[in-house]
Amino acid sequence: MRIIIWGSRKINRIKAKEIIENKIEELKPELVVTSAETEGVCSLAREIAKNKLISLLVGFADTEKYHNGAYKKRAEELLKYGDYAILIHNGSSTGTIMEKNLLEKNNIKYEYILLEEIDKINMFDIENIKIFDK
Repeated sequence: MRIIIWGSRKINRIKAKEIIENKIEELKPELVVTSAETEGVCSLAREIAKNKLISLLVGFADTEKYHNGAYKKRAEELLKYGDYAILIHNGSSTGTIMEKNLLEKNNIKYEYILLEEIDKINMFDIENIKIFDK
């Protein structure tokens, strides 16, 4: 399985890391696909894939060529390499919503996890995590 891992930049990193590690353990992917330069969920995905010696495919946003459309173009290109996606959203990131819409448009199954920003919740309060399967 080749999984795409995307999500918000401003996120509870401790909980997001735990979620990503658990999903990787459960799904046992042969490849992790994510953005190359984005912080937050994507940087955690890169770090975890590296530590677990899982092949990693990253894409860069070409802002010089595509300007404001660079992030959507990057996502569209990365979609070609994933079978399944995990989205970890802080509830306000428009980029994660755009990625969710692209997954739906391209009929790629995904798991959407709503995880509030660390400053909005007690970081040890598991009740604030909601998981939705499509």
